[in-house]
Amino acid sequence: IRGKGNRVYRDMIQTDAAINPGNSGGPLVNALGQVIGINTFIVTPSGGNVGIGFAIPINTVKKAVREILDYGHVREGYLGITVQTMTDELREALDYHRPGGVLVAVIDPRGPAKGKLKEGDIIVAVNGRKLFNEGDWEDVTYALVPDEQLSLWVWRNGSFQEVKVKAVEYKEQKESLPMGITGTTVTPALVMKYGLVAHRGVLVLGVKSGSLAARLGIQPGDVILELNGKHISDTDDLKDAWKSTRKRGILSITIDRYGARISRTIFGF
Repeated sequence: IRGKGNRVYRDMIQTDAAINPGNSGGPLVNALGQVIGINTFIVTPSGGNVGIGFAIPINTVKKAVREILDYGHVREGYLGITVQTMTDELREALDYHRPGGVLVAVIDPRGPAKGKLKEGDIIVAVNGRKLFNEGDWEDVTYALVPDEQLSLWVWRNGSFQEVKVKAVEYKEQKESLPMGITGTTVTPALVMKYGLVAHRGVLVLGVKSGSLAARLGIQPGDVILELNGKHISDTDDLKDAWKSTRKRGILSITIDRYGARISRTIFGF
């Protein structure tokens, strides 16, 4: 489910229990009086309850609570795997004629799955849950925390085998950068996490209100590719390009926004 701000909610419990404004954060209880989820939002054309509500599963909530109590925040688990839904063409090419499964398309060479999985493997199930598409994979991995281990049932070279992969902690190295930007160098991990089209540059994570970047229309999620004709591969490139830009009084910037290449120019800043 995609909500406001492009936020994606996965693996939610759907309920027809009456959820109205003010109920979010309250418990969803089954007929035995057991808390099975935390009420989160409703789908409604009018603002009132119409019997389509959603709650975060209690097991996901328990993981988050443990993380907050132990670390003060929810750490993010990382596997370093990108998968894609199997198509009839892929099944034929890989001689895999069974329903379900997702293809391992990319493995981060510095991620925890390196040496355990191979590109071209077909993951059929995770912790006993069968997979049929990319969405199923994201459902079972989006709430991972560090040190959580997954048992993967994998098809490789004509036979099945079990592969265990333990998630590691993922940390973004945020920096305060010129033009009022908070960002970081694009890495394979970031490409996987955000589904970036650009594999080099500086990923914008935040834009200060009223800053030069805001005036240029730069948004979080953009990838800076060039500044005044200079190619940007990392944050150091951006800082160096900015130094020379200040002397010219003209700024020309090229970004990637979800695969679209956009250029902006501003004078006399």
